[in-house]
Amino acid sequence: MNNKIKFGVVGAGWMGTELIEKVILNPDAVLNGIYEPESENVKNVKRRFSLDNIFVESYEELLEKGIDALVIASPNDLHGVQSIEAMEKGIHVFCEKPAATKFDNLLRQKKLDELNPNIVTFVDYILQFDDMEKKLHQMLEQKIFGEISHIQINYPHAINIVGKKMWKTGVEAIGMGPIHSVHLMLWHLSDHKIESVFASSMQPQGKQYKVPPIYDVHIQFDNGTCGIIPCNIETPNGYDVYHSIFGTEGWFVFDSQAYVSPDDPLINFKIKYKSRITTNDKWIYPLHKNLCKPSELWPQNMSFPDSGDIIKTKTKEAIDHFVDCIKNGTKSPLGFNNSFRSAEAVFAILVSAICKQPVSLPLDKDFVNRHLK
Repeated sequence: MNNKIKFGVVGAGWMGTELIEKVILNPDAVLNGIYEPESENVKNVKRRFSLDNIFVESYEELLEKGIDALVIASPNDLHGVQSIEAMEKGIHVFCEKPAATKFDNLLRQKKLDELNPNIVTFVDYILQFDDMEKKLHQMLEQKIFGEISHIQINYPHAINIVGKKMWKTGVEAIGMGPIHSVHLMLWHLSDHKIESVFASSMQPQGKQYKVPPIYDVHIQFDNGTCGIIPCNIETPNGYDVYHSIFGTEGWFVFDSQAYVSPDDPLINFKIKYKSRITTNDKWIYPLHKNLCKPSELWPQNMSFPDSGDIIKTKTKEAIDHFVDCIKNGTKSPLGFNNSFRSAEAVFAILVSAICKQPVSLPLDKDFVNRHLK
């Protein structure tokens, strides 16, 4: 018990509850305290995990419980201030995305992460732990598609907004839209930097969002690669994480809406790719048992970015990764400093949509603050 990492959790809603479970399951972690202001959420957590005498009355009290690490799963606009306060006390921070909704807070997180080599931070870009994305990333590193000229990753999906979740309609919704696609795009093109971002936005077609929920994003990389992200967080048409990655030697497509047999899951058209280097320029369907060789089939039990269980399965990988970083004294590639460019790109998208012109990176703090008041 004495060698275990003592965890605190702020926020015990849907995602917070999943993360609480994964902390409990990790053999090197012990749950020391939870702050959750909503009584119904407290009841649900107590019932699910048979927990008692672990809830505290305030965030400040949680930080004073002698915790080593903090999981932040509170409303988005609290992520910045809560993580900064924790880091200033020397506490490791696991933060749900977005890292912050104010650019000043984002810069402060980055600076604190740089100045404190012994503090481990982590932003939960959970799709980086998805099996398909890891497989695709490996293929891109091996350059089987050559040099990438175009990459498109969609992110239309609906956010469940009722009652007390109305906070998601405001500026706090930063990160609910294109941030997953932005991060995947930057991870898959990690050898290249963003040169500029141009985005347009559209007001809601249905629910009354306080900020536009629809974005069309164009990202220009320093090597000429073009990134495209269509995003809509109020759509009634279902979840879509369509990928199209086009290179000088091949093409990869993931279509989350493609046909999958209800009777045989190995008749699945969601993924296809071709490469002049590895497939003789022929399309391979690695999830379809009748359209590729057995040696080309991908595992049936792998996850995909549209998997309904990704939150349950990959939150464990995320928490385990965070714990391992603390144990080994290593910074996470998803820490505030290392993942800064993903968050910065989202701010560039918001600013570009407001000023209706391309925005160059790196961002100037005064320029951002003038537009995002």
